[in-house]
Amino acid sequence: MCARRVCWRARQLGWALDAGVMDGREIDGTRYLDPQGSAWRSAVGKMTATLERDVLQ
Repeated sequence: MCARRVCWRARQLGWALDAGVMDGREIDGTRYLDPQGSAWRSAVGKMTATLERDVLQ
């Protein structure tokens, strides 16, 4: 069993990845999420557009 906060985050991040809202960064052919990293303006724009187009419609 995982800690309550970690389980919640894992479910939400899994949903965002499956829905295409987030895609992380690719390093040597492997995709990673970097929660402590900075978000580029273009990445935030893509997330917002994908959420609007594919999820909220």
